[in-house]
Amino acid sequence: MVTPCFSLLSNDKNITESISKNLVSLRASEQLGGFSDALTVTLSDANNNLALPATGTELTLSLGFDNKLTKIGLFIVDEVNLQCPPAQMVITARAAPFFRSKQYRAMQTHKTRHFENITLADLAKTIAREYNLKVSVAERFESVHFEHINQQDESDINLLRRLTDELHARIKVVEGKLALVDLNSKRKNNNHNLPSMDIVPENLSRWQATLAGRTEYKSVIASYRDMNANQTFEVQAGESEPTRRLPHLYESRQAAMRAANARLIADKTGRGNFKATMIGSPRLKASMLLNLSGFRESINAQWQCISVEHLLNNQGFTTQFSATIK
Repeated sequence: MVTPCFSLLSNDKNITESISKNLVSLRASEQLGGFSDALTVTLSDANNNLALPATGTELTLSLGFDNKLTKIGLFIVDEVNLQCPPAQMVITARAAPFFRSKQYRAMQTHKTRHFENITLADLAKTIAREYNLKVSVAERFESVHFEHINQQDESDINLLRRLTDELHARIKVVEGKLALVDLNSKRKNNNHNLPSMDIVPENLSRWQATLAGRTEYKSVIASYRDMNANQTFEVQAGESEPTRRLPHLYESRQAAMRAANARLIADKTGRGNFKATMIGSPRLKASMLLNLSGFRESINAQWQCISVEHLLNNQGFTTQFSATIK
């Protein structure tokens, strides 16, 4: 029988032992993309003598079993809530240190500029350098080329999100790193690609799969405006019907073709949702590829984890996750 364990550092000071007797629960959640990673620490405050943590305090959480710990993340205290009954202190912290940093605020600043003849990877590296961030870029984006990118009254974060959304990808900035994650990647043996985990029914205490019956498009048409010819043209990704037509008018043939290909790939993925609860798995991360086997034929496939929630309380240590089929 394995025993759950945790470690919590406050500004690099180990407070694990001092809060253990008052601990009600630790809940850490992670979403694919964005800045929604969060930690909630709930403590019993029956004697009304718990010290209030200052906003801005850094919390480092690790979880595991039998004193073998895996780091979950670094968070910044954002809010403290006192409630009764029962008398409890609920501490909410957000992904850190980027969430509360000057870099984060600067990346929300709207800018007007343009880029010429640049790959998405080079654009990400350029922006990362401006904020002294490390960068991790999936291999596919090294060859995604833009003749022209116009940034008009738009933040750098929104610019990258806009471009990656069109490519079935996600941007994530956490712990001083800007990462472009390829949602189409299935390769496992490349540092730029996504880690994977095998999942069988025996791993899970509860699971639910929803398989969508929506239209599976075989081709996608996108339109672009040729300013020199003063005409609108169409490009097509894929063959045969049914066909999806994108409503947006793109600025070039290249941009239209890129959007059509990305939409076609996206239409072939995400046609199902899988949710499950398992014994605590601190290694499980959002964006990880999950190889499901031992289920029904329609479920046995490669899925991608899109959200994770770790919960430690007096019932033990569990992990809930949600995934979409690749």
